[in-house]
Parts: sequence; structure tokens; C-alpha cells
Amino acid sequence: MVATSCFKLEQDDIFDKSAAVRLDEAADNFAQVLLDKGGVWQMEYYANEGMQGYVYVMKFYDNGNVDISGHNPYIGAVDKGNGSTEVKYGKATSQWDMITDNGPVLSFSSYNKYFHVFSRPDDILNTGNGVGNDGRGFEGDYEFTVLKYSGDTLYVQGKKYNIPMLMTRLPADTNDQEYLQTVVDNWSKYFSPLIPRVFLTYPNGKRYVIQDGSGLIMTLYEESRDDDPDYDPLVNTFTRNGIIGHDAFGFMNPLEYDGFNVQHFVPQEDGTLLCTDDNTSTISAGDLAKDCFTDTLHRMRPKNQPKGGTPEALEAAKQAVKAEKPSEAVVRTTYWEINQSLSTGAVKAALDELNSQLPKRGSFKQTVGSVKFNYMGYPMESYQVIIDIKISQSSTQSLKFYYEPVFTGPNAIEFKLIESDGQAATLAYYDSEAYSGTKHLIEAIMQSFKISTPSMLAPTRMDFTSTANAGDVMVLNVRRWN
Repeated sequence: MVATSCFKLEQDDIFDKSAAVRLDEAADNFAQVLLDKGGVWQMEYYANEGMQGYVYVMKFYDNGNVDISGHNPYIGAVDKGNGSTEVKYGKATSQWDMITDNGPVLSFSSYNKYFHVFSRPDDILNTGNGVGNDGRGFEGDYEFTVLKYSGDTLYVQGKKYNIPMLMTRLPADTNDQEYLQTVVDNWSKYFSPLIPRVFLTYPNGKRYVIQDGSGLIMTLYEESRDDDPDYDPLVNTFTRNGIIGHDAFGFMNPLEYDGFNVQHFVPQEDGTLLCTDDNTSTISAGDLAKDCFTDTLHRMRPKNQPKGGTPEALEAAKQAVKAEKPSEAVVRTTYWEINQSLSTGAVKAALDELNSQLPKRGSFKQTVGSVKFNYMGYPMESYQVIIDIKISQSSTQSLKFYYEPVFTGPNAIEFKLIESDGQAATLAYYDSEAYSGTKHLIEAIMQSFKISTPSMLAPTRMDFTSTANAGDVMVLNVRRWN
């Protein structure tokens, strides 16, 4: 096999050849590795530490040509003009060479509009955040020092900016467009913008909080420190960029903590990500009751977003607004809504009952528009179940009931009714026999549940199964307020 002979240097030959000759031979060997077995490769490309990584598929030819294809917003910007953010597929042919410069260097030696976009001197997406507007662009590399080859993987490093990257051999018959479409589809499967926090759990049980995973420019902080009761996560945050590939997720740079070093993760059947560096560390949404359902309700923001977007700026803005205009401190950003078509048992029966009891108003049949689980933050700070009754095409009557969440075990919760908001409409619907479905619905909700989900990393749907009756399943989907 070519790869084996490339790196087996016989002791007797080492000093019989000049350094220049050995470099040329190494470059030739790496070039042959690129061409071997069909010459198709995936590159996990990072322009810099402040941007997510993108996957490119490359096919190398022995005539010096290379087909480079990608599927990302920068393809759309190239094809449709600066400012376009359409995630688009594109392929372009250019030239490549394996040269020497203190080591073998893979050079994409002629301009490829879809790959060299990161080396342009402008901000092609017109983000307006100052990045790329200083004549240096995103400072992406297009020449790569080849470090080693092992197991059908080439370890390379940007020649100018020293960012390490991986190139992995793909089967010769790989359909690049289908392959890259899978990568793009994985962006929404791995992380969801509706789930604001997930957790990296180390073998010793310690956890890091990962925020904004869906943007792949993640804010991280250690959840707590046993040896420091005054530990403040807000002043200990840091960022990591990452990449989602065809079969895996990875950070550009590894995370090191108490002897653990994690960087590469693969999805498991339950949706969690397992670290392949130690085969133990995981990334998941954590406990579905405490870490996901309730925590998601707590994610709020000031009405006027601070510039910069850092956790420190966000918290400072919240505190400032609270001090000046408490009623405008935050807006609700997410809530959980009962999926009426998928829920079964007592919840479904109560919904059907209430829908059958709601009268017509003229030609309009009133219905239960939605049932939401919401948290009203400062200044009220209360958990609510809101039953929205559609009383016309454009009007809704909201019935509000307060509850207390009690965490009864792993992925388990009990809802305890406190009271309604006291409004006349709420009391009328709750106390009237004509609308008995309202009371039966609240009774069906206010019980103990075990929670499960199709994806433990992006649990945008969760199934609440009654601990008293397995046939009572309340299905909730996370939603975003306008």
C-alpha cells in the first residue's frame, strides 16, 4: 500500500540523501496518497477561531486539477452577491500542487471561487460586525503543511495561520452533492436554537454548559466548582468554534480539563454525542426535567439586545433594564406547547371534551388553539399553563393557571396546581359545567410524569408519560414567542 511505503524510511538511506531530496520525496509520496483510491477527500475547513468550520469535498486528478465542492452560506454569497446568506451547493475546478517549504505543502494554486472565498480581503456576507472589513477578510488559508498520514486521514495545518485541520479519504464513488446535503441536514439534527443549553459531561461527572450550539460558535463555562463557592460562570466563559460533518461533530481545538482531553464526537442511538477521544465523555441536553424543560422556559433576554452579544453584556443589560423599567426587563423567548394530535389518554380526552363544548360565534366554531407551558420572568417569576381559546379568526381568550414544578427523579417531574390568575374568564371556563373539559384538562396535566425524547441532544419534542397510567402521554413541542 502506498501509505505504508511513504513513511518507512530505512536507516541506511536516511543520510545518503540530502534534505532537499527527502523533502521532494515526501511531497511526491503525499501527492500519491491524495490520488490513491479515487482521490476523493473531505476537508474539515476552518478559516479562523471566530467562525464555524465547513466541510468541503475534493477530488484530486493527476493532471493537477481538483474539483472542490461545498454547501454553505458563502457559496450563496459568491453566486448571488455579497450579503446573500442562502445555504447553497456549488462546485468549481481549479489547480493543486504538492510543493515543499520546510515540509510538504498542499497548495491550491489557482483561484477557486468557492474555496478561496475565505482568503478574500472583504466581508463577503456583509455581516456589519467588523469582521472582514479591515482589508484582511477572514484570513483563511489556502496552503496547508502536511503533518502526517494515518488511517486514511491526512493531518494538515494552515501554512500562514497554523490552524490544524483534517482531511479524510472518501469512497471513490461518493456523490459530493448528496454527501454535503447530509452535512447540512445534520446542522439541525445535532443542535437546535430552541434548546439554549446542552451539557458536556466528563467521566468524573463534572459538566460544562454549552450555549448557542446551533451556531457552532459556542459559549462554554464550567457549571460549578466544588472548591470555589464564589465561582461566577459569567466571568469564566470562553468560546469554541466547531464543525458538524457527515458523521460527527468536533471542536476546532480540544477542551482540556483535569487530565481529560476531548474534541471529536459521534452520535449515538439516543441522540447524545459520545467523545471518541476517551469513549466516555458525552454531550446531551442533560436531565429532561430540570436541565431542558424548565431551563428552556427560563431563557429570556432584554427587549433591546445589547451590542456585542457576550454573556456579560446580556446580563448587564438585564440588570440595567430591571433597575430602570422593571416591566420591560425581559421578553419571553420560548415555551412548550401540547401537541394535540399526538397526545393520548386523559389529556387528549379533555381536549376533545373542551373542543366539543366550545360554541359557535356566528359561523366561527371556537376551538382550543393551543395549550402552553410558560415562565413569566421578572417581575412576576411564575410558571403558567395557558389555554388559548380561539374565539374568532383574529381573537384569542387566554386562560392562565399557575403551577409549581417538582423534580421527582431522573427525567421526571410533577406539576402541582397553585391557582388560576383570578380573571373572570378563567374562572368561568374552569368552574362552569358547560366547559368541564377545562377542569379535566388541568387535572390531567397536574400529575407526575416520566419524560422521554427522540433526541437527547436536541429534544424539541418530549413525551410526558403519566406514572399512574402509561396510556396518558402528553406530547410537548418547544416553540418560540414572536
